[in-house]
Amino acid sequence: MVDEIPPTTFTTEYAFNDSSISPLIIHQDSNGDMAAGVGSTLWDTSYVLSKYIEKLAESSNQESTELNFLKEPFQMINKAVNCLELGSGTGLVGLVSGRVIANLKQLYLSDKPSILPLLKYNVSVNKFNENLSVSPLTIDWTDLEKTDQLLNTSIDLILCSDCLWDEKLHQPLLDAFVKFSNPQTMVLLAFESRKFEEEARFFAKFGDYFHFRDIKPNEQDETWRSEDIYLFVASRK
Repeated sequence: MVDEIPPTTFTTEYAFNDSSISPLIIHQDSNGDMAAGVGSTLWDTSYVLSKYIEKLAESSNQESTELNFLKEPFQMINKAVNCLELGSGTGLVGLVSGRVIANLKQLYLSDKPSILPLLKYNVSVNKFNENLSVSPLTIDWTDLEKTDQLLNTSIDLILCSDCLWDEKLHQPLLDAFVKFSNPQTMVLLAFESRKFEEEARFFAKFGDYFHFRDIKPNEQDETWRSEDIYLFVASRK
């Protein structure tokens, strides 16, 4: 049964590069009737990261070696079995991943409690392979002790789109990256640059725990890229 959603929400159709994949339907709440805040609408970064993931999944055709995905991310993407998206918002990036990553079995979409009704609704109105379990759940970066259900799950892929807009959240987000990753975890992080000095401080701390590099524009989707939006691939040290 599909949960009720306020009639003021509007839908956006996400079309895949592969026309054989049926489009996703994403509900947004621009009026804020669900009190979901910034996570209730689609941001450009989510499209850029989603299209990059599509491109990775389409190109994944080589064997991988340890940490090689820092140089060749396409070598790892379809090997992911368990995926966690942090700060899912409407869920676009995670839902795209659920459609295109070949071996995915468990997809966790997470955000703060106020976002969950909209996130759950977007999961409920889209269909996925019967072998894939899609689980919306609450992860509050400032209170990570409440995420016990993930403690025994090895996460192969962590996704995060546009979560660096508030410096007060940088340390809690870094704590979440560390908590849910291991040396075999691939991290894809994307953000629109707004406050360079704050973002630089985040990556200085990020580098204490992760190897990382930026994804060059020529590696990204030919259409969905921007000089203000940055993509990074990372792995635990």
